[in-house]
Amino acid sequence: MKKCLGLFLVLSVLILVSRPTPWLSVSGQNARIIEKTFNERLAVQLPKSMKIAQDYFEPGGQLAAGLNFHDEELLFRGYIQLWRLDDLEKFLTSSKNVSTFDFNAYSLKSITYAGLNGLLNEWNAAFGDLYTISAKEYWLKKSDNDGKADKAGNSEVLRISFYVDTQSFTDAQVQQIHNILSSLRWD
Repeated sequence: MKKCLGLFLVLSVLILVSRPTPWLSVSGQNARIIEKTFNERLAVQLPKSMKIAQDYFEPGGQLAAGLNFHDEELLFRGYIQLWRLDDLEKFLTSSKNVSTFDFNAYSLKSITYAGLNGLLNEWNAAFGDLYTISAKEYWLKKSDNDGKADKAGNSEVLRISFYVDTQSFTDAQVQQIHNILSSLRWD
């Protein structure tokens, strides 16, 4: 349990590191959804019930930009992040191997969503006897990122993660996840 808290504290500190340029802006809205634009390249529609906060990161790291969200109506939370990775599957496998989470279930499968290829990482972990988290983490990239790897060979990977404090997601939560993912536009 102390290891889990330590990992949580490290991740929290990373989220608080500042970055000078904003990543998030509102580009349109109606009664039920808000369209968010990220770095003028990525747009996604999110429900108005969702509370959104921008995260700040030092330039040059693997995690380039991100925001976190939570929806009190549907009782889920998560992240939308832009990563720089050279080998996505190796990165996720290595992350699992060093994790202190007590996984009850864990899977990685290839997916294509909104014209983007990637991996779906679904897991469920126990945190003590009374607390469980379930996750659906979508790691998406453009096919070969249009040749836009950096000097170190890293390509941009979009992570959209959803978490609930239960054994599984409800049908309403799964539908909202589908709606969000289906609205993605990455130029």
